[in-house]
Amino acid sequence: MGLVYRIVEEKGNHEFLILNKYTGENYEVRIDPDKIHLFEHLRDGHTAPEACPFLYLANGDEVASCTVHLSRPDVCREVFCCHLLIVDREGRRVGRVMGTRHLCPETPQLEELWENRVRTLHLSDDTIWVEKVVGILIDAGYTVRR
Repeated sequence: MGLVYRIVEEKGNHEFLILNKYTGENYEVRIDPDKIHLFEHLRDGHTAPEACPFLYLANGDEVASCTVHLSRPDVCREVFCCHLLIVDREGRRVGRVMGTRHLCPETPQLEELWENRVRTLHLSDDTIWVEKVVGILIDAGYTVRR
């Protein structure tokens, strides 16, 4: 969302005016009271270059938190968050990996593949695990978007 939203004005009291660079619409957002401490760390580099300016990332992107969740723009409410998006040969979404390793399947075929080939992977390193999973999915004919 960092490619979409830009902070236009810091209004004080943890309130901001942001611009959707694609639609030209402005939104007012406020840092959630329980996430102010996380937002303060954003300025210390706890975000990714293309991430939303209000997305806090920690532990090598393992932990993510939207600091304006309560007042987030409508488009953010409509977007599903995922680590990996899995699409079939026709380009239809068939599943997504949430968090670090949780599959939300949308077809029985993907669920079966996951149970038979992915669930049996016992790798502690998330980076290696993701690469193996992506390889399994691609070999099975899926496209994976990160």
